[in-house]
Amino acid sequence: MTFEKASSDQRVRDLWNRGKFWEIFGFTSGDFTALGLAKQYSALTKVRRDQEDMRIIDDAFAVLNAPMTRQFYEGCRMVMQSVQKELGDSRFASVEDKIWSDLWGWVSPRWQSPPEELVHALKTKFRQTDAADSKTSERRNKRAESGESQKAADIESVVSAEAFAQKTRCQGCGKFDHTLRVVAFPYVISILIASFKRFGEPGIFCYRCRCTKSTKWAIVSLLFGWWSLWGFFWNIGALIDNFRGGKMPKESNKELVAKLVRAHMALGRIPEAQAASEDLLDYGPNEEASRLVQELDTAYPEFSPANVPRFRLGYLTVVFAILGMYTFAGIAMFGGTSTAPTTPSPIRPGPTSPMPTTSAPRTTPSPSLPSNRSALSTQITTNKARLSELETQIHAIDTELDGYKSRMDAILSRYPSRQAPEPYYSQYNDLVRQYNSRLASRNSLMKNYKDLLESTNTLIDQYNLTR
Repeated sequence: MTFEKASSDQRVRDLWNRGKFWEIFGFTSGDFTALGLAKQYSALTKVRRDQEDMRIIDDAFAVLNAPMTRQFYEGCRMVMQSVQKELGDSRFASVEDKIWSDLWGWVSPRWQSPPEELVHALKTKFRQTDAADSKTSERRNKRAESGESQKAADIESVVSAEAFAQKTRCQGCGKFDHTLRVVAFPYVISILIASFKRFGEPGIFCYRCRCTKSTKWAIVSLLFGWWSLWGFFWNIGALIDNFRGGKMPKESNKELVAKLVRAHMALGRIPEAQAASEDLLDYGPNEEASRLVQELDTAYPEFSPANVPRFRLGYLTVVFAILGMYTFAGIAMFGGTSTAPTTPSPIRPGPTSPMPTTSAPRTTPSPSLPSNRSALSTQITTNKARLSELETQIHAIDTELDGYKSRMDAILSRYPSRQAPEPYYSQYNDLVRQYNSRLASRNSLMKNYKDLLESTNTLIDQYNLTR
């Protein structure tokens, strides 16, 4: 097997800084062997080098010679390839030594495989635009010239920020930004003698999800929160909280916003960190908020804060919501009076109190039916009212007939042979005459009812044809 020698223009220190341990000994990942490593190490140590180069060669040999440390090193090389695909070749080439410094600086003291949080942190830390890089380089150069130095966020803080970002996200859309808040949405439901004040969907939500959920629970309170004495007053407070974006406890959000500032700073999201720091000042003056604001203003003066949305329901929204609530309540309580004709329901005899009635005159349909739609509707409504009156009279006669029938049955059950004494015999005959008279009245009413029903159906058909 032949081995490539490191070219003279590739210094050992440059290869070490970029994590090219194999290349120090003239290998690639595919042709590495332990015997070849020993031969190349022996050859490199015979060449006269300075003390720093010899230390690097010894350290690289120690990492590649032991199977366990070589396994961790190979894992880091795979991470570098993944980061290169994420950032692109040109971007990766400009920050390769910085990425390896953070990666190997985390793995070598622990000798454990790089976790996913570390990989995400590296990609996040170095996923910057060229313009931002140039501004940062100019700013650092100026500080270096003036004797000031600003230490960049170390990989530990980036890993912690990445873990915080993965854990703390909007429960509605999964977004991680500076608008996240701990929030609950109050609502009130009242049922005349009782009221219930509850909080719907408590959790961490971003600005857009707070808008949506506040509107939803405000509508619930608008519709169902007014209908008791205590509910009326509770509902006002619930609506005010929802119009402001929900109930957001001060202490919980103060701690959350401070963590958001630090996380966005570590992840390089300076505009969002500045926006969150301004929100942090709204929770009252405190040393930590002042320190973070001052640090951001000093270190990143060229960045402007991200947009800080403020949720408020407009006056027109409130007005239309209240009008909609009253419209809904009116429809639910009183229904609607429809002028569209419907076919009358058939007669269903039921128990009603007896009332004296007279035979109604027979109503016959007019030979010339009105052709105007409004006149048709009026005539149909009049006929339906008359049909309802006839139904009432028929029900009353049915009740009277049932009473006569039960009294005659009582006499017959006492004297089955119909040889009743004189008082009972006369009473029975009177009941029969009254029964027959009321039955004749009922038959006359039924005939009028049927004629009027037929006329009404004809009018309904003509009404439908005029549509």
